Amino acid sequence: MTKTILITGAAGFIGSEFLRQTLEDTDYNVIILDCLSYASNEEYMWRLLKGVPKERYDFSQQRLENLSPYWVKRLNLRSIDYVYHFAAESHVDNSNTNGKPFIDSNILGTYSLVEYLRKNHPELKCFFHISTDEVYGPSFNPSYADETFNLLSHYKESDRLAPTSYYAVSKASSEMIVQSAGRVHGFPHVITRCANNFGNTQHNEKLIPKFIEKVLKGESFPLYGKGEQIREWVSSTRHGECLFALTKFLGGKVQSGDIYNIGGYALTNKELMDKILGILDIPIADVKFDTSFDRPGHDLAYGINSTKLDTMVGGYAKDTFEKEFRNTVCYYRDNILSTKVLDYE
Repeated sequence: MTKTILITGAAGFIGSEFLRQTLEDTDYNVIILDCLSYASNEEYMWRLLKGVPKERYDFSQQRLENLSPYWVKRLNLRSIDYVYHFAAESHVDNSNTNGKPFIDSNILGTYSLVEYLRKNHPELKCFFHISTDEVYGPSFNPSYADETFNLLSHYKESDRLAPTSYYAVSKASSEMIVQSAGRVHGFPHVITRCANNFGNTQHNEKLIPKFIEKVLKGESFPLYGKGEQIREWVSSTRHGECLFALTKFLGGKVQSGDIYNIGGYALTNKELMDKILGILDIPIADVKFDTSFDRPGHDLAYGINSTKLDTMVGGYAKDTFEKEFRNTVCYYRDNILSTKVLDYE
């Protein structure tokens, strides 16, 4: 029998890539819940669904913390095998300015969804909660050895959580809601904590598309601190592939309550920008940087150990990373100055 999955945030960056893989690589029926916020790419989502038989998908514009009674009745008529919960507010700078949308969406939205599912869908096989490496808090950075000497370089799934921003705190809180539902009510779940994602459908407030846009337009780019902060980078394609691999191993190598880090390749922000400029063939001397401001409470590094996942599904090959990164940069180079809306192909 054909399985049915529920994807929250399928009009967002990572969620839409997962939707694409679902439609192209499986025969799953898909239920989509998305509030279509400012960061959503509704046009891209509908292009993915173009030509898909109507009986294969169902879409509703919903805020998870306030599901409509009508939509709840519709959901109650469906059998749901897996849930992939991508929906979240995710921009750290925005959370520092106003944390309430992050509390509403990430905490209350997750609680509302979990409560609905556990009370109404006993057939649910697994709730995949997509989280972030930022829940661990900052890691060791050799460029800031004095400030980070007491921190680990790479956190394992069993290490303590110490989130710092409102965003990271809201994601850690949502994890705990899911874990509590599992412990108290037997709610089946798997949590993934992923490094920074890159790809073609990202909102232009994020680092890679924002930097490329500023460079190509000759505008000043805000460089926080000295650009020595470390982040790991993984493609949204790899992220989606890992989620499908975990789904495949459910009930065997993967058990309810498991947590998996999804890591990438570590770069300082300056190394990342140098890498982009190399692909664009633009000298760094031609780039205008504004170093007058730094993010309040800026974490100096994030690092995770993804051996647990990589041993099961295979590591993230360096040549694959390089190819995907180059393709992403070239995509923005070729489209970002266009007068048409980005197609995100």
